[in-house]
Order: sequence, then structure tokens, then C-alpha cells
Amino acid sequence: MMRRRVAIYGGAFDPPTNGHFSCCSEIIHSGLADEVWITPCGPRPDKPRMIGSAIDRMLMCQLGVNTVYTPTFPVRVCDIETYEEESLATYDTLCRLRRKHADVDFLFVVGSDWLQPGTDLRTWESRDPADPTGKGRIVTGDKLVTEFDFLVLHRPGYDIEDLSAFGPRFNMLTMAGGMKFVTTDISSTQLRKRMGNSLHIREAIGSNEVNLDLVDGLMPPAVLSFILRSGVYNQKAVQEARRRSIAAGATG
Repeated sequence: MMRRRVAIYGGAFDPPTNGHFSCCSEIIHSGLADEVWITPCGPRPDKPRMIGSAIDRMLMCQLGVNTVYTPTFPVRVCDIETYEEESLATYDTLCRLRRKHADVDFLFVVGSDWLQPGTDLRTWESRDPADPTGKGRIVTGDKLVTEFDFLVLHRPGYDIEDLSAFGPRFNMLTMAGGMKFVTTDISSTQLRKRMGNSLHIREAIGSNEVNLDLVDGLMPPAVLSFILRSGVYNQKAVQEARRRSIAAGATG
């Protein structure tokens, strides 16, 4: 029986955009993976400005998958980090998945911006299981790059001269038959800024609701509807994220 190749597409997805789902589609179309698992990270102390909760972000990803793709298209949402108190390190996430799915070969999707001078995956860390305080860290990046395969997505402005320098398990995501990789460069940060701008406009006329006109068409309609109904990016949520960011800066 052939082993499945599953690409783990991790990120905050705060919120998920059309660009994220387009990227997943092209990973499948490339033939380099049999499935893509969108894996929203858990709470990130190093990203205090993250607004959506882990559960909200997972639900938005699931709504996107349910409405963007046909029922048999092999993209799904993985909630392995959703219910953790803190986001798992990449190596720890992949090891958990490997233990749980012994018949699967996991690949990790990484942007070319993470393979630039000054950044080194080999220095990535995990929590030290031997530290009872839970604050200790150990380097696991060296094991990460030798035990797992990587699919590298080219990010505009972040070229890589020699991918082989990172080791034999790194492969650039390319399309067969000379086809061009089709994606949409829409970041979650851009959409949060747009929603923030719309919120300021609404505040000026005495409303605390987020007007989604500035992001309509840039994320799946089901995700837009969820944001509107849940208020995940309303004024209170944005202010709470700002408070966390200020507090983190004061203690960092």
C-alpha cells in the first residue's frame, strides 16, 4: 500500500484568506503531496497582537475548506494545536502527527522568507520536557530538518540562490508541465488592517460593528459571515489584542 504524502500548512490564519486556500490548491495540483492539512497554531505568547482565538481561527479555516473546495478535494483542517494552552513547536507538532499517523509521510510547508540570511530553521526550539517550570527551551531545529521533508513556497522578494545548501529534504514547490504557480498574495495582516480601518470609520458614525466591505472578495464568503456574526474582530477584540501587545512589550 502506498504511503500518503501529507503537507502540513501551518500558520496563524488570523483570519484565513483566499491566498491561503489558493496556495493549498496549488500544493495538490503540483503532485508533490496527496493531501494538505491546514493547521492553525495554538495561542502564541510571541504574537500578542493575534486577535482570533485558536478555536475561532480553526472554525474559520474549516468554513473556508467546506465552501472553497469540492467535497472530495484533499484539503482538510487539522486541530492538533487548537486545544493546547500554548502553540506547539513545529518539531513537536510533526512528531505528534507522525506517532498518530504511522502510515503517513509528513511534509512541512515553509515560505522562502524563512530561508533567508539571518534566519536558520536549525535553531528553532521546543519546550524542554525535563523542565518542570515549562519555561525551559531546547533546540530541535537540527532534528526537524533531518527527520522531515520540506516544501518551499516562493515568496515575492525572497529568492533562494541555492536550496541544496539547506539539505536534501528541501524541495521548491514547482508545477509540472511548465505551468505557473497560481496564488494570491493576500496576508492576514493586510485584512486585519483593512477591518481596523473600517472599524475606525464606523466608530466615527457611532457604530462598533466591523464593516466588511473593505475585505469582501479577499476571503471566502463563509468566513466573512462568521466574522460578522461572531464579532471576532470587533472593537473590543482589537483593543484586547493591543493591550496584550503593550503588556508583552513591558515585560519582554
